[in-house]
Amino acid sequence: MGYNQIAGHEDVIGLLRLAMNRQRLAHGYIFEGVPGCGKRLVARELAKALLCEAGLDEGCGHCQSCLKFETQNHPDYLEVEPDGKSVKVEQIEALQSFVMVKPYSGARKVVVVDEAQTMTPSAQNRLLKMIEEPPSYATLIFVTAQADALLPTILSRCQIVSFSRLKPEVIESWLIQTHGVEAGIARIASNFADGSISRALMLATSEVFTQTRQDALDIIGALMRRDPLDGLLKLQKYGADKVLATSLIELMIIWYRDLSALWVDPNSIKIFSQDKRSELVDLLGRTQKSPWLDCLEILEQTARALDGNANTSLAMHAMALKIQEVIHDNSRRGPV
Repeated sequence: MGYNQIAGHEDVIGLLRLAMNRQRLAHGYIFEGVPGCGKRLVARELAKALLCEAGLDEGCGHCQSCLKFETQNHPDYLEVEPDGKSVKVEQIEALQSFVMVKPYSGARKVVVVDEAQTMTPSAQNRLLKMIEEPPSYATLIFVTAQADALLPTILSRCQIVSFSRLKPEVIESWLIQTHGVEAGIARIASNFADGSISRALMLATSEVFTQTRQDALDIIGALMRRDPLDGLLKLQKYGADKVLATSLIELMIIWYRDLSALWVDPNSIKIFSQDKRSELVDLLGRTQKSPWLDCLEILEQTARALDGNANTSLAMHAMALKIQEVIHDNSRRGPV
């Protein structure tokens, strides 16, 4: 792997390359960003570059050091992950022992601490002396989704590198090109992922997510066909799970936005669900006016109710009946 295989973060990677070329690297870094945005991948690539024998601004991928790194067998690289729910003081003691022994095969040693925000207070305190007086050959990289969970001394002694949320179009392209995800699913998953590429991949390959997306469209179709029983039957399995019900509502909102876009322009290329265009166009033929804004308002009201203490089953049932009433009230008004 290389930097060019990491989705997005060109700004961060550019700064790290520049620091490598100018030999102005810090002894400690804090990589912060939302979970799953790719910061750990960048940390590993920086570690590989620091250990590489070629002396370039990224790992060459061919020297003995890079080959050992890729096989997770490099004697001068250590990666620390939470043991259970936290990084414990014993792990930090092992880290210190590793760092205090001079490099085995090159000029540097590199440590990556993943989910650094989970370090216990005693673990963080144990790190302080090493952070304040690191060996000249050592580089420590702390990867975290919550930098403010680290002690002020650690924050002040490390260079903080912030990773932005990845744009949906970047994630969408990566899902399609790297994992062969179908375009419609990739677009929806990337917009649900909140800038996290790992969350997008999880959603795109989740049977539950795919089924919920289809259920959302089926429910909309049932309500537009004046078949509330079918719609309510599909809603039943969401009535007992507020999280799943919220996901269903979010997906229904996307479907209704697509219907609204196609109502204005049947050839619109701006819809999320290009893979379901023909089904959406067919649904449009079942109404003579545009009830989409009213439907969206009902969905948003239901989402707000679920955020409170509303009964999930009753709220979803009421939502379906209101949407059906709005749709068929609009249908009775005749063409515009």
